[in-house]
Amino acid sequence: MNSWRASIKAQLKRLADLELISEDHAIDLYKLHSAKGWSREEPLDRHWPLSEPRMLANAMNLIADSGIRTKADFLSVEFTMSAGDVENLVALPPGWFTSRAADVVQLKQGGGRPVAETGDKGVVLPFGRQ
Repeated sequence: MNSWRASIKAQLKRLADLELISEDHAIDLYKLHSAKGWSREEPLDRHWPLSEPRMLANAMNLIADSGIRTKADFLSVEFTMSAGDVENLVALPPGWFTSRAADVVQLKQGGGRPVAETGDKGVVLPFGRQ
């Protein structure tokens, strides 16, 4: 792996697919890759930490937070395994299915401070001087 975190073999494949190296040269490089033992472990594999999967966990949080599906729906409809197994596979925190969703609190404008209107895009609240 390199700074792009793409394996050497993947880079060789891409070079061959783009026809930047000949088929014969690609075969020679694949053989060299294998001869160096890089099919089992490439040079920087131990130096790069494995990244945690996030996309599925983010998607599940978004769906649950928006109310499209409840956490119970995920377990009864989408998944056919235990909550703990889903949490482990998706990289959700332990107990995600049993924890309650956070309450969304609407903040009130207070203190009689002037509010600058910005049209229909929202409201800007000025901070007081300290």
